This record gives sequence, C-alpha cells and structure tokens, in this order.
Amino acid sequence: MSAVSGRVLLPAGWVEGRLELEEDKVARFVPDRAPARYVVPGFIDLHVHGGAGGDAMAGEAAARTAARFHAAHGTTRMLLATVTAPEEDLTRALDGIHAVMESPGEDEARVMGVHLEGPFISPDKLGAQPPYARDPDPGELRRLMAHASLQVVTLAPERPGALEFIRFLRAHGVRPQIGHTVATAEEALSALEAGAKGFTHLYNAMSPLHHRNPGVVGAAFARGTWAEVIADGLHVDPVAVRAAMRAVPNLYVVTDAVAAAGMPEGPYRLGRYTVHKRGNGVFLED
Repeated sequence: MSAVSGRVLLPAGWVEGRLELEEDKVARFVPDRAPARYVVPGFIDLHVHGGAGGDAMAGEAAARTAARFHAAHGTTRMLLATVTAPEEDLTRALDGIHAVMESPGEDEARVMGVHLEGPFISPDKLGAQPPYARDPDPGELRRLMAHASLQVVTLAPERPGALEFIRFLRAHGVRPQIGHTVATAEEALSALEAGAKGFTHLYNAMSPLHHRNPGVVGAAFARGTWAEVIADGLHVDPVAVRAAMRAVPNLYVVTDAVAAAGMPEGPYRLGRYTVHKRGNGVFLED
C-alpha cells in the first residue's frame, strides 16, 4: 500500500489528510495533518495541440512528447488537437495519434481521441490556424475517421452545408462544436438546434458580443450549455471568464497548448506555421 498526503480535494471541498492507495486505486481517506501541497484528481484537457516541443501534427514521436509533458503537469487524459491543413497532413497526424492511443506509455497522459479543429472553419477567423479552411465535406470526414477516433470537430456554422454536416457528425457519434467563425447569433442558434454541442475556446476566433449584434458569444450566453475557455489571463480577461461562468452552465477550461508550452522563448511549429514564444505568450510571425 502507498499513500499521498496534502490538502485533498473531495466532493465536499478541501480537507487535510492522506489518501491510501491499493493497486493504484484510492482505498480510503484518512484525516490527518498534511504538508502544504494539493492533491487533486487528474486533469482532463479536451484541447491540446502539443507541448515540450512536440506538435500533434508532426507524427507519433511528437505526440508522445506532448503526452509525457502534460502528464508531468497533472493531466491524465486528453484529446490531441489538429490544425487546419491539407488532407494528407491530417491523415499523417491522425495515424500518429492513433499509434499513441493504441500503445500508451506509462509516463504519458492517455489520449482519448482527436479534436479536429478545422479544416471546416471560416477563412475569415483563422486565428493561429494555417490558411487551409474549406467547406464541410462528409466524404473527407469519412476518410479521416478511418485513421483515428474523432471525438470533436470544430466548425463554422455559416459555411455552406454546415447544418447538414452537424447532423452527419451527430449520427456518427462525433461532437460538433462551434468555433473559428463569423456566424451571426441566428446562425449559431440554428447550429445548436441542428445538434452542435458546444463552443470552442469561447470568445477567441468568433464573432463577439454586441448588444445590437450579439454574435456567436451572445448565442453561447443565451442558449449554450457547454463551452471551452482558455483561462490563462492572456486569451480571455478574468472578468470575461466570470461572465461566462454565470451564463454557460457547463463551462470548462482547456489549455489549447501548442508545442511551445514548457519550452524557452523561440520559434516552434504549429502545423505548417512557425510561431514564436515570447514571455508567456505564443505569437504568429506577423
């Protein structure tokens, strides 16, 4: 039997004590004086592009590097995310991610599947995505699904055929999310009615809230039940995070981490792009 002590997060809140483990499972909790450290369940991150220099688009070895990095920082399960790219690039990335899923290392976070962030997004809201956006294509998606388990697809609901594509995704057990979009509030609400289940990195790369033109953020506040948010203090102001917490019942934090996470300042790959880490931020060359 082994044990770990500290301030333990239990359903009732924080309690000092000791978790006793048997065969790597929690057997019991014993209240006790404990060192000043926190003991929490492993994090689940549903939007991870990379870390420690490894980019999920670069194949199995890079994906494993990212999985090890995030495990070392408390993430036990995650979705590896792709970026907008030509189909052949996506296919290679999915093959690498699938290999990690099939044979996880003991020191790696478990990869539950893929978050396909694009390519079915708006060319006018690429954010840090490379310029390979295209309209929803069920045929391409079927081909990609043959290479790895797609769990989430981010799409722009204003693109031609998007609502039918959302229904197609739901029929195949894939979660559609709204993101990288210039949709109106009405278009976003129509996407929710068609079966979209959430919003990708709320506020970022989407039409903003205005009281006469509420945009995608307004639709999320009015009717959304699930949304990601990057709560690092850089992507979204803390006040905006608190507003979203009041409006969206199931708001959850993602890192959206890229290869530069955990690395010194300098250039790193993000799909076919080069990004630059400066301070705590990662920026495009322009």
